Amino acid sequence: MIRIMTSNIWGDYFGNPVEERLPGIRDTALRYAPDVLGVQEITPGWYESRLFPDLAGEYTLVEGDTLNYTPLLFRTARFDLLARGWELYTETSDKSKGITWAVLREKETQRCVGVCNTHFWWMNGEEHERIRVKNALQLSARMEAIRAHYSIPVFAFGDLNCRLGSDALETLKKRGILTSYELTADFSPVSSHHGDPKRGEDGLYHGSRTGDDYRRSIDHVVGFSDQKLLRQVVVEDQDVLDATDHSPVHVDFEL
Repeated sequence: MIRIMTSNIWGDYFGNPVEERLPGIRDTALRYAPDVLGVQEITPGWYESRLFPDLAGEYTLVEGDTLNYTPLLFRTARFDLLARGWELYTETSDKSKGITWAVLREKETQRCVGVCNTHFWWMNGEEHERIRVKNALQLSARMEAIRAHYSIPVFAFGDLNCRLGSDALETLKKRGILTSYELTADFSPVSSHHGDPKRGEDGLYHGSRTGDDYRRSIDHVVGFSDQKLLRQVVVEDQDVLDATDHSPVHVDFEL
């Protein structure tokens, strides 16, 4: 079994310091032990923190050519890195919106899988949904290129900033790429987005579980229609609810 996890870690754009939230992000990753971890909103403050050094004993980091807000990590003991790449979305000048991809070969079996960590454009409105559609087209082209070249399963994951039924996800579907909700019947019933943690009287951040169901999720794992998943889980442990506005999502599958 292989586990992929995606986690938007709530970049420190809002006076929300990295250091006090880092343990919840790091400990959740170590507790659920994904084989591949995609993180979004990795700002300079996160790169300067202990997050990646603390994970270095278990994981290899795949970055970009310059500052990459969407890096991914893979379990060093399990995989060799065969190929990697990074690209920004062409339809937005936002340096945080792009794709980091890798081709990983399992050391024991020599079987391979392609993975893409991403973050779509975020604003609301028809013109912004059109940008997300173009993001979806660029992502699907990257996934298709990896699959065609290596003849392997390919999964993409991240904060897609769109819900089920959106134009962007329907665009992926037309290209034969489905969400985890269509690739397995065993999925969490709750949304992946629970909102910003709030500071309490104790001066610490406190997050709450969402009351929204899965149809309002914006963090997704997607794959080609012939790639089935065993399960999908939205993580609602208190330490990560306190650390970020997005619940991590993981999927399990057989390679």
